[in-house]
Amino acid sequence: MISPPITVNNKHVEEVETFKLLGVTISERISFAPPPHVNNMVTSARQKILTLAAPAWYPFIRQSDTLQLKGAQGLALGIILPNAHSYAARLKTCNLTELCELLSNTCKLYADKVQMTQSHPCHYFIPPRQSKARRHSERLRDRSICSGNTKLSSSYSTH
Repeated sequence: MISPPITVNNKHVEEVETFKLLGVTISERISFAPPPHVNNMVTSARQKILTLAAPAWYPFIRQSDTLQLKGAQGLALGIILPNAHSYAARLKTCNLTELCELLSNTCKLYADKVQMTQSHPCHYFIPPRQSKARRHSERLRDRSICSGNTKLSSSYSTH
């Protein structure tokens, strides 16, 4: 489709497919929706930032701190999606995991990695895993009390 000619101060403005403005290339197919690979990069970066060193700090915070983290996530989602009817709906719309669940899972994955790597400096500080049935029951408990603090050691025996 040919656009009508544009003039500025009685001068014809040339139509081009792309041009650079302040270091950003603008094209005739401009869209404000980022391409899928950008969404993937943003999601990956967000997770890395949120889980940075989580195994070093998350297992040791108080339940009130966990509630504050959850509240901050809820507030941010409320700003981004004011028309979503609930916290759960906002999480689902953004394809996010509840923050305390994400941090708890990050801690458990790290502990598993340490336990499986005998050369890791912390290997002997992490007790062996509990039985699969006990882990399953604790996982269900963790989901039901996600607003509470789930300790790093909750999936490990203390024997």
